[in-house]
This record gives sequence, structure tokens and C-alpha cells, in this order.
Amino acid sequence: MENDSSDDDILYSMNSDISDINSDEAEDDSVSGESDLSCESVDDESVTTNISQFESWSGKTLKCNLPFYDGELKLSTDFESKIPRNASPIDFFRLYFTPELVSYIVNQSNLYRIQNNKTKQSPMTETDFNLLMGFLFYSSVVPLPNKRDYWSSFSRQPMVADVITRDRIMSLLSILHFHDNSIEKNKFEKFDPLLKYFNERCKLIVVPEKNLSIDEQMIAYKGTTAPTSFRQYMPKKPTKRGFKVWTRCGVSAFMYEMNLYCGASKVISGGSHLPDLASKRVSRTTVTTTSKDIKLFDVPRDTLLKQYGSSGLVVLDLIKDVPVGSSIFIDNYFSSTKLIKKLSQLGFRVTCTLRSNRLEKCPVSTEKQFEQKEKGYYEQFISDNNTCTVIGWKDSKRVLLGSNHIGTEPEIILKRWDKKKRCKADVVAPQIINQYNKFMGGVDTLDMLVALHPIPFRSKRWYTRIIWRIFDLMIINAWIIMNTRSNSDGAIGREPFRLFHFKLEIAKFLLKKPKLQQLQLDSINSISDENESDEENEPPPKKIREFASSVTQLIRYDGSDHWPTFVSAINNTRCKNEKCSGKTFWKCSKCNVHLCLHSSKNCFTQYHTR
Repeated sequence: MENDSSDDDILYSMNSDISDINSDEAEDDSVSGESDLSCESVDDESVTTNISQFESWSGKTLKCNLPFYDGELKLSTDFESKIPRNASPIDFFRLYFTPELVSYIVNQSNLYRIQNNKTKQSPMTETDFNLLMGFLFYSSVVPLPNKRDYWSSFSRQPMVADVITRDRIMSLLSILHFHDNSIEKNKFEKFDPLLKYFNERCKLIVVPEKNLSIDEQMIAYKGTTAPTSFRQYMPKKPTKRGFKVWTRCGVSAFMYEMNLYCGASKVISGGSHLPDLASKRVSRTTVTTTSKDIKLFDVPRDTLLKQYGSSGLVVLDLIKDVPVGSSIFIDNYFSSTKLIKKLSQLGFRVTCTLRSNRLEKCPVSTEKQFEQKEKGYYEQFISDNNTCTVIGWKDSKRVLLGSNHIGTEPEIILKRWDKKKRCKADVVAPQIINQYNKFMGGVDTLDMLVALHPIPFRSKRWYTRIIWRIFDLMIINAWIIMNTRSNSDGAIGREPFRLFHFKLEIAKFLLKKPKLQQLQLDSINSISDENESDEENEPPPKKIREFASSVTQLIRYDGSDHWPTFVSAINNTRCKNEKCSGKTFWKCSKCNVHLCLHSSKNCFTQYHTR
């Protein structure tokens, strides 16, 4: 049931058209309620009323004395040694779904079952949880209108219906829980443990990329039971109603951190207390230093909120675990020239679009003045200390950009439609346009991947949509790691896995009985060990011989479709059963090995029995 048009999801670099950015108009996407309006008003007022930190804009040359971080997405050293070279999707899946996580969820679900007097239902086991997750992942790649349809006589799915009943799935969903209700203080604690686990796991598993983007995402939700401060209405977004999350992604679309928005200057997980910030010069060889490692000065959060606005605090919260010297790309909702200066003090490279009321008295031409210019016209202003630049560029409208390390050189040529000539013409653009288009699209790519195969089911519990999103992100991150590792290691020789196949393989594995799961893992490990040993030894002989060891345990003992077949040949072949030296004309049609089969000796049955 593949859909080629929707599943052509090999990662790509987003090259969004900068002409769609209207940097002078306030983005009223966050018109959701009092909390959102206060967020926007704090942003604009705080940035425009404070005394300018740049006395003038008379600098001539942009100087970049910032440290440089040149990391690429890859598994950290601790995890690289644990993943075999020919690893399966299950190995990468278990980077996130660890035995500790499964045990925690099972214990919390059983505690919730007791607290709510659902003792008539059987307690959840780890096997039950694996079957439940297998069902959820299978339903995301093979969607049906209703959960019950997977057991219906008209649309029955044997992969699900043969291993678990409909009533058991419903029972498991009703007790699935992630936090002890007896010590619950806030509504967000129902999902906060899983969100924190996801963020911490992302920090441990991989080495981060050098180019990172910070943007917002929406988790669709149209219900009314969620707290008002969590629910957002953003009319200009494709997903207009739901939960808003701040995310930090790489160009690969790997998500490193996500924080849930719950009102002005408030986030959940990973940013409740902003560390104090100070400057420190870091050498090029120090690539693991983060803002947490920098000696901090004492600045109250309220002061930072007044200086940079609530949107600026989002950026400061999300970069505290980022290696110093990384390049940060943000849009005009978060950015200001004050924030550029702050990130420069912390040792981060930043590129952003800007709004006209956050320019710190920069004398850039107005929108009306730009309307009189030709396409491709641009002007650049550099601060007195030569650490910040503001660039105005004429496309269809004026576009304002800022940076502390990228200027106008070298110029690039873009194709734009010319109304007078009625054809595409060359338009000059500064280099900052090229860099912003190239590295800003990580969050948008992730949005596309999330929309391909989301867990489809609704629930009366408002936080379930957030839980499903976290599970989907774990799968997507694991898939990105697998493809990145495959591309970087030429010895593997594997084509990039489609997300559809990756998720389906995991669902198939989880929907098997524990014994078959272990047999599959043993088979994968044995194949991996054989491949590694073969690379060290000489190539095998060209003649293909029949070995009993070539049959994996998973196939040998699966108890399905093993039929004796008589082979008409000149000479009989030696039996491959252990401790049998006889010869026979009979072989197994599935295992493709010769086995004795007569009245005095039945090696065929012995070989297929554990």
C-alpha cells in the first residue's frame, strides 16, 4: 500500500524562495489569545524602546573573530561502538526505545490502572507495550478510518489481528500513562517526562551539525479540554489550531530539541531557567564547548526578557547545549540586532531576517524608497565595532537580513521573473541570501517528514497528540541517523531507506512474539558477524556449496512452509543434520538443505525442531 507521490521522502536541502519573506510586516500568526498577544507586545515594545546598543552604523568591514565549529551529524563515540556495521532498523529504533524507557512506561501505566480502579483489565507487560507500539506504527503506514477496522472482516489486517485482539489494544490505550497522578502539580507533567527523555536522548546519541535552524512547529489539535495557554490559533499556518512547539533542527532535519509553548516567556522542558551568559573566545580545536561551559554573568531572566523579548529568549533557551562556533539561522519572529550582538558575545555565528522595528536605528532605506529601486539593488550597513551587519535587498519587496559573519561578497545570480520582458532575468543578490536559503529549511523538512506517516488516532485525552508526535519524532530521528551513517560508510553499500519501509520494518518486528523477535535479532547479529569476518579474510571460492549454517535460525524454526522435496540427481547428497553422516535425495524446499527422510531416520523433523 505504498504511495510513491507522498513517500518520496529522501532528505533534501530546502531552497525556499526568499521573496516569500516579508520582513517588514509583523507576523500575526500567533493571534491565539491573551498569552500570545502579550508575547507579541512584549517583543515589539521591549526591542524598540530600549537605548540603542550600537551608537552608529559607520563600520566599513565586517570582521568575524568568532570560533568555528565544523561538526557533522553522526553517532557519538559511545553509541557508534554499540551499533554493528550492517545494523537493521531495529538497532537504530532501540537508540530511543530503550529497555529503561519501556519499563518506565509499563510501570506508570500499571500504576495509573490501579489509581483509576481499572483492575478488571489485565496489567500491561513489556510484550503488550511492544505490540501496542507495533500497532500504532503499522497504522501510520497502513492507515484505516477506525481502529476497529484492523479486525473487521472487510479490512482485516492479519499482521495485527493475528497477534493481538481488538479489545486488548483498546484496554492498553486506556491505561497508557507516563506520570504518577498522585504527585502531579501541573497539566504538562502528563507528557513532560517523555519530552525531557527525548531531548536528553538527542543530546547523547549524536554529534550535532554545524548549521542549525530554530523555528516553530504546530501539533494539530482542535479539542477544548487542553489548557487555554497551550492551545494556539495561527491563521497563516497550514495547521491553524493546535499546540505550538519551538524546535532546533539541523539541515538534515534531525531534531535536537523541542520545547512546548505555554504562554508568553514560558516553555516546557529544556528552558525553564535560562543560564547566565558571558563571552569567551574558543579555539577552532575546541568543538564541544557549549554556552553551559562558559563562565556566566548574573542577569535576571526578567532583564533578558525586556532586552530581547520573549521570542529572543526562545533562541537563548534552545542554544544552551549547542557547541560554540555553530551557525544559527532564525527568522524575523525571533531576531533583532540586539540578539545578534548577544549571540556574538556567546561565540555563535548567526544569520537571520529582520523586522524594521528591531534595527537599532540602522539608517537602511525605507520600504517606499526601495520600491523605486531595481530588482537586485542592495545596501549594507555595519556597526561601529564591525561585528554586526544589516543588509537590505530588493526582490519583489524589501528584504532585511542581519548577520555577524556573512556579508554581501561574493555576490550570486538568481533568476527572477521580469514583467516587462516577460521572461526570467538575472538578478544580483548578496551572499547572505544564498546562505540563508541553503541552511534555514531544516524545520520545514521535518514538517514534511512528520506529515508523511503520522500516528492517526485521536483520543479524549488532550495530551495524546503530543505523545504521538514525540513517538513519530523518535522514529524519524532514528531513520535519519541510519541513512546518514549508511551514506558516510561506503562499506555498507546500502541504498537509503525510505521512511515508509523503515517504519514498516519496525512495526513488523514489534508485532512478533518475543521468541521470534529474539530469533530475528540473533539472525541479524550472526549475519553481521559473518560479514565482518569475511572482510578480513580472503574472498570465498566461486563454487557455491550447500551449508546448514547458511540457514538462519529464524527461518529454520519458524514452523511454516517447510516441505520435503525429492531431488532427482545422479548422486545423493550428504545430510546436513547435526551428527548425521548419511546421504539422501530429499531436501527442505524452504531451507534448501538435504535431510534424511525414511522410516529408520527422520532428520527432516529433528532439524526443524529446537
